[in-house]
Amino acid sequence: MTDPIQDVLAPAAVERALEIYRQMRDCDHAELVQTRKVATDRVFALIDSGERDEQALVIGALAHIKALERARAKIDAKADAKVEARARHHEAKEAKTVPDAETDGSPARTTSAAKT
Repeated sequence: MTDPIQDVLAPAAVERALEIYRQMRDCDHAELVQTRKVATDRVFALIDSGERDEQALVIGALAHIKALERARAKIDAKADAKVEARARHHEAKEAKTVPDAETDGSPARTTSAAKT
């Protein structure tokens, strides 16, 4: 005996969520596959919690996808900020280094050492 919720309702909700997602965002195949997995997992979690309304399942899946995108954007922004901070630190460190005029121009001492 088949379960109409798992065999009909869940796949329909996942497909509808993906259809809406594709309309809102241009994405490649790999991203779409990942999004399908996220939507499927979320739809079944909602069904397990007792949800049976297809529209609520679709909205729940889309909301979950959006929340994950926001979280990923925050993580990416923090990583970008760290990279930029390291680059600024490195540039500042390089700017403090003065080339040694008596050698081949390689940094031999820092500006604080040059003042003494």
